[in-house]
Amino acid sequence: MIHISHHALQRFQERVAPCTLAEARAAILTHSRALEKAAAFGAEVVRCAGGERLILQGSTVVSVYAAHHRPRQCRSPYRIGGDA
Repeated sequence: MIHISHHALQRFQERVAPCTLAEARAAILTHSRALEKAAAFGAEVVRCAGGERLILQGSTVVSVYAAHHRPRQCRSPYRIGGDA
């Protein structure tokens, strides 16, 4: 069973579509089959057909990124002015 955090619902409203919490939950749950398979496999991200990314921790959706949002990398593969 997939759970959705309140934070994920708020990020959906903020980043994907302005709507009610119930509408955000329903929109995320339209991907429940993919989310359940991904959680069983141990995946951390599910990319939707529209390009949105649903972020998983176990079987809980904890955040949502819009299609145009690019998460920051922790470390850049390119270093400027340092040892190579």
